[in-house]
Amino acid sequence: MQTDLPVMDEAFYAAIFHSMVHPVFLKNTNLEYVAANQAFCSLMGLRLAEIVGSDDHLFFTEEETVSFRENDQKVLQTGNPEGKEEFTKLVRGSMRRYLTTKSLLEAPDGTRYILGVSSEITDKSLIFDKLRESESLIRTLVHDSPNLVLVHANGKILYKNLAMTQLLCHPGGEFIAKDGIGLYRKTGKKTLRAALISLACQAIGQHEEIEMQLNPYEGGTRYFLLKNSYSSYQNIKAIMSVLVEITERKHLESYVLNKIIETEDRDRKRFAVDLHDDLGPILSSIKIHLGLDRNMTDPLQFLENMEICKKLIKEAFEKIRIISNNITPSVIDMYGLDPAIRSFIRTLRVEKTISVQFHSDLGDKRFSNELEMHFLRIVCELINNSIKHSGAAKVNVHLGYSGSCITLLYWDDGKGYNVEEIMKSATGMGISNLYYRVSVIGGELDFLHRRGKVIVRIRKNFK
Repeated sequence: MQTDLPVMDEAFYAAIFHSMVHPVFLKNTNLEYVAANQAFCSLMGLRLAEIVGSDDHLFFTEEETVSFRENDQKVLQTGNPEGKEEFTKLVRGSMRRYLTTKSLLEAPDGTRYILGVSSEITDKSLIFDKLRESESLIRTLVHDSPNLVLVHANGKILYKNLAMTQLLCHPGGEFIAKDGIGLYRKTGKKTLRAALISLACQAIGQHEEIEMQLNPYEGGTRYFLLKNSYSSYQNIKAIMSVLVEITERKHLESYVLNKIIETEDRDRKRFAVDLHDDLGPILSSIKIHLGLDRNMTDPLQFLENMEICKKLIKEAFEKIRIISNNITPSVIDMYGLDPAIRSFIRTLRVEKTISVQFHSDLGDKRFSNELEMHFLRIVCELINNSIKHSGAAKVNVHLGYSGSCITLLYWDDGKGYNVEEIMKSATGMGISNLYYRVSVIGGELDFLHRRGKVIVRIRKNFK
């Protein structure tokens, strides 16, 4: 069944033509405008009568006109549609970008025309331009990153950044990696490149991160942390391996560990000295006096000797209490951090070693025994450092609690110190102990410089 289309007059088609939202124009073979819809007239800021009979020189620069006319001639010669992005400044506007598609239109009488339809793509182009800039920036950041980046698939390297390129150009060496139980797994006799890819492929799906070690033929051992992820590179499913060098961190960990061992050895020696020099003579005296009892016949002399033994035993108990308190202060178990620090400060005042100003708002607030013990040891270590190294006469200790964070502030009136220089020297054990204890409790350690003084700030967050 055939349905005849309704016959429309020219006014109807003209209405459709002018209602189109995209600018539409018609040129003859002389490349002159013969028709344009309302959207095109609005775009150019001209009336239709001003546009018809003119060419591109009316709207565009000479350079743009030449380019557009070449495009028009191509459509007329080939009969194929042509699309072109046009970035131009219109007579009444700013720089805008359009995508104009031109095609050949032939009338029933054989007259040929160029039909053009334009779509503004300025905003879309700006988005793509920004995206391209971002991609370029990311590529630059990745390429120049100090971290080593390698993209590989099926044992072949697809991309490597500058740092990785420099590493793989190394004269030689061996890559090894830790396995699941912490032992280093060797790669056998392979080139540095092959060894790295082999270990990187093995790490996928097994560990989130693995530690790798490079033993070069020349120079010192280097340590890396390897993290893998699946990626797509130029439409190829690949593995992206990122190696972060942790050599300095490993050296610092080794340094801190050695200092901790030295500290433990020092504590053991001090414990041995306390037992030998303080408790040992008292126990020897008790033994001697008890031995005298065997030959005593005078009851009064016997009683006097027993009184001496009682005094010595009491003194021995006091020495044991002091030694035990040096190892683990009993006051911290019974009363908490605030009273334990005050007890330690009272001892210093009795000995007239140094003046301590202590402020705390902890009150009777209790924390875990481990946390309280470490904070007490930290305060003791700081005061010890002031006595030994800074020549201070007065120290200040502020201990605050906000409900979610403990903050310790410490400073003295001594000569000050340079943390980095102390860490490099053999006398840096006190600072190393601070770093160790703060890391154990998961805290933050900062050295703040205020008016020529160094303020030690230690924070432990509970959130």
